[in-house]
Amino acid sequence: MRELIYSRRQIGTTFNFYVDDKVLTAETVYDGETREAVLIKGLPELGDFRDETVKKRSREILENSYFVGMGCEVHVNARLRGGWGDEIHKGYQVFAGRTQYAEESTYGWARAIGEGFTSLQAQVIADACQYIDDYSATKPTNLSDQSWHFDSTNTWETWATRHDVRIQHVYAQLNAALQLPKNSENSLTSLGYGLHALQDTFAHTPDFNICAAGICMHGNTADDPQTLPKRYLYTKQATIAYLQSYLDSSSLKLDTFLRYAVDHPPRRDVGLLQKAGEVLGSMVESVRNCSIQ
Repeated sequence: MRELIYSRRQIGTTFNFYVDDKVLTAETVYDGETREAVLIKGLPELGDFRDETVKKRSREILENSYFVGMGCEVHVNARLRGGWGDEIHKGYQVFAGRTQYAEESTYGWARAIGEGFTSLQAQVIADACQYIDDYSATKPTNLSDQSWHFDSTNTWETWATRHDVRIQHVYAQLNAALQLPKNSENSLTSLGYGLHALQDTFAHTPDFNICAAGICMHGNTADDPQTLPKRYLYTKQATIAYLQSYLDSSSLKLDTFLRYAVDHPPRRDVGLLQKAGEVLGSMVESVRNCSIQ
């Protein structure tokens, strides 16, 4: 008997995962059409899926992954712990020859700005935005440079100001994009790079970050737009202001929004993660050692 153990709707497609005898199977549902997956890639060997412990572990992995449907395959990709995830940073995928996208995402917001960006231009911006999480030199697990994702000072006094290293990336990339031919691939790529740092400024605020000895981390909720509506709204507004500044060839809209955000920070209502910070401090050396291997 087939048992549904996990389901998620992602960028217009529903991904269902079932235990069928000893194995895990999957199907995708898009626009009323159901497609069985012949192969699931990216999951580690977990054993007999009839075992409740194996089911629990598989759910944990699926919950902390995003999915890509490619023909009759489903690829399971671990979420990198450094941003809003591909739902926000990217927001589109090409499935069965069709572009599917989330309206509330980098791709969707770029498309929604009047006649500002074509579908292909929005894809370039979204791909570059997601690339920062994927490239070895800039991904959040590169402990020698987390500056695209975190500001190690981790204080509300510097958050989202020109003293925040992420905002320094934002303006550097916006200025670089404006020096190149408007809407060229190189220009839009620079734009996407800066956008990632801007979006992470709102995902990783001081009350969610845990920083010690220059290394920062955060919990899963910092990457979950559904549980953080105010941060999510700020991310959307900042993204639109940033993209509009590019189209206007002026940083005025971005400047204005950041000033507003600094004056009205999206603080969390509960206390700081002090205890977690102490735990991280004791882990720093082991984390560094693992990153070198």
